[in-house]
Amino acid sequence: MATTPSIIMRGFVGTDPKLFAVHSRTGQSSGCSFRLGASRSYWDAASQQWKARPSTWLPVHCYGVLAQNVAGSIRKGDSVLVSGYLETDEWGEGDDKHSLLVLKAQSMGHDLLFGTSTYRRLRKTQNATTKSYLSIDQLTAPVSTTDSKAQSGVNITQDTCPEDAAELLDEYTTSQEINADGGSDENTANEEKNSVDADFLVGAEAM
Repeated sequence: MATTPSIIMRGFVGTDPKLFAVHSRTGQSSGCSFRLGASRSYWDAASQQWKARPSTWLPVHCYGVLAQNVAGSIRKGDSVLVSGYLETDEWGEGDDKHSLLVLKAQSMGHDLLFGTSTYRRLRKTQNATTKSYLSIDQLTAPVSTTDSKAQSGVNITQDTCPEDAAELLDEYTTSQEINADGGSDENTANEEKNSVDADFLVGAEAM
């Protein structure tokens, strides 16, 4: 069985990445596209200087979590390294049939030869039915607090990330259930648990 070889392409981002919806039998996901320009330089002995060859331009497509991360991290003009494979997209029929060579990215990052970058690891959440990642907005958004939450005994501050807030909430509700079993007022425990808003529940976009 023939396989498509992977390639690594170094270049600069020619257009700001754009997100688009991808529909399939398994549901809806995200896609992202931008144009990547790559050029090579050569030494011209006659002029005794480096000269650039014409740039090669390719559209880059990526999907899922990678698409969301690219849209939140990559900008026009950035130097990047893209790992993926080349694929020909075709559409139309008969005389109106068109084709386009596309670099389908499987991983991507800034080229640190030309600049610096800051890395933020995505936090993975999992329950009985889904495995998902927190979005960039969820990772960077602070968790708000109110007087009722402060009195609940959950030690959550403005700097608490959403996933840590969820863990603290789980610990708190578990301790309240144990106390209720030990003879405390069950109604009071339920009221205290309900005072913790859904603000602390971590929502994640399903893969």
